[in-house]
Amino acid sequence: MAEDDDDKMFLYSSSEDDDSDIINFVIKEEQDLWDLIRLLSDDETSLIRLNIEIKDLSWAKLQVIYDEDIFKQSLTADAMRGLIDFQTSFYKSIALLLKGTRKASSLTEEEKSVFRLNYKVGPGSSDVEAKGDDKLPEILGRIAEKMESKHLLWLACFGFALYFGKGGLEVYLNHTADMKKIEQQGESEKGLQDIIRDMNQSQKENIKLISELSKKSDAARELTTGSIEAHESIVRHSAGTDKITINGQEISAKAVRELTNSQRKTGSNQVFEGVYSIESVDPSDPTQYMIKLRNLSDGDIFQAKLADAIVMEEFKSVIKDAEWDRSRVLLKISARRVGHALKNAEIISARRIAPD
Repeated sequence: MAEDDDDKMFLYSSSEDDDSDIINFVIKEEQDLWDLIRLLSDDETSLIRLNIEIKDLSWAKLQVIYDEDIFKQSLTADAMRGLIDFQTSFYKSIALLLKGTRKASSLTEEEKSVFRLNYKVGPGSSDVEAKGDDKLPEILGRIAEKMESKHLLWLACFGFALYFGKGGLEVYLNHTADMKKIEQQGESEKGLQDIIRDMNQSQKENIKLISELSKKSDAARELTTGSIEAHESIVRHSAGTDKITINGQEISAKAVRELTNSQRKTGSNQVFEGVYSIESVDPSDPTQYMIKLRNLSDGDIFQAKLADAIVMEEFKSVIKDAEWDRSRVLLKISARRVGHALKNAEIISARRIAPD
């Protein structure tokens, strides 16, 4: 969007009849967007009319580089799970901005299509990128009719920056560092602390702003929490990675271990793949869709649910058909193994198996 004929312009005004001077604001870099958020979220700023000109959003993206031999030819199912979780979280944040609720199911099919991320895999299948440059104009265009105050405007910019800038990753790393009290660990466990220490002043100020806005606004807090969970899932599902780079920020092997070890201690889920039969389906709660499964390799029977709105949309019909005609189905399940049992099981993909 660096070319002039691709520029996007949006006008905010508290009154159609207002004839006061227009404040012009140009967005070329990520820091420009954070400066705009800072301006709009300041209660002391008596902003009446604002013209936002988007000159360049080429920086707006999610880019993940996995550094390990197992990622040279393909992405693992675990890594894909993290990317799917990121999409789901983004859908929920869009739903919050457009519908006032963090339910991805509240989005229309057209809205899901517009805000669907297109993950492109680079050479060697280790560099995954989803561009976000077309998402901010869409968000601003769709909330224009609801723009009764600058509050919704800065929330829209805030949510976009958390997912497609570096701010979301930075606040996740900072949040995790605070929770783990890195400064009390031994020298061999300070990879994450090194990252926090090396952040520049602008990054630290943006993190402080995110914290302040999350305390000030329930919606901002939900957007921040969703972004933290989205970035956490990418890191947590990078098993086998020596190091990863997210939006230009390299997370060292030490830091990856610190982040993933904290998940293992709490009994994080693993991904299991196998052939199952569908014993029964309980559709009484449309947000859960509980399913009783039988593992055909060992006969174990347990409950699982479809992981999220995206999985439900794509695989619900496969589950229903398998129950109806008593056929087998190949499932990928995220669950926590306790002894021989699977707990908190969620189906993340389903595929029909042709009869023998």
